[in-house]
Amino acid sequence: MEPYVKGRMHIDANQTSSKIIGLFTTQPKPGSTLERLETDALAALASRDKVKARAKEHEASGRFTPAGAKQATLQSALSEGVPSLYRARQTIKKAKAERDALRSKVSLAQPAQTEVAEMQRREMRDWFRSKPQAERDALTSRPDKLDPRLLEALIDMPIEMTGIAATHRDLLIERALEAQHGEDIAAIKELDRGIEVAERYTDTSRDEVRKETGVDQKTFDELAAPIEAKQNVAWLRRRPGSDEVRVVDLERGIERLPTPEELSSGIEATTLDEFNERKTA
Repeated sequence: MEPYVKGRMHIDANQTSSKIIGLFTTQPKPGSTLERLETDALAALASRDKVKARAKEHEASGRFTPAGAKQATLQSALSEGVPSLYRARQTIKKAKAERDALRSKVSLAQPAQTEVAEMQRREMRDWFRSKPQAERDALTSRPDKLDPRLLEALIDMPIEMTGIAATHRDLLIERALEAQHGEDIAAIKELDRGIEVAERYTDTSRDEVRKETGVDQKTFDELAAPIEAKQNVAWLRRRPGSDEVRVVDLERGIERLPTPEELSSGIEATTLDEFNERKTA
């Protein structure tokens, strides 16, 4: 099977001297946060490419002074670059919230608190402390080979009471967490990698779009702000032959009744293209 690869290694496809942004190498599940990260980051990169192409067109057209070409590029950046760049940033924000929620679930389960169980753990710790340090290290250097009951006994108490090396105790805790929360930990690692690549795509693309306009960061952010604010408004669509208005929920792929706030601030449009055009107007 061919390895999964999406995106490009450098911000400029054919220039290896340009900034490295990396590749997406984990195939996401359909509809997952990882898939949205990848899709929106690639869209952000595509919008950066489009703005750079527009800048070249404006400069080569002969219709503009140098200052006029920059102004035309600024308008292209605001209408064609900012919306997709903002969506990618919002997707990254949501992915971080999801990752943090998963992390909050990952903690060691409390061992059995019965008198017999505690006595067994105490005997195991006594046995472990009776061994020379080299033998202890040999036992704990391979957490995957350690008896789960001894592992539990060694991480149940402070390090001063076990005789285990500090670095080895960290390995044991990691092993115990993986045994208890393997799926969540794998998902966290996938999200971490996806977020890291998506941030490089989005942050680098936004900075390069801004540079094409010739304005400073503060000015660009101020000009982009009202356009970005519109990206969160609801898409309202009136049902054919009816006065009933529904929200087109693109993330969930459904139509639903609007909230009062969505009804008052949303944008009514028949098609997605019309909705997107009105958001940037």
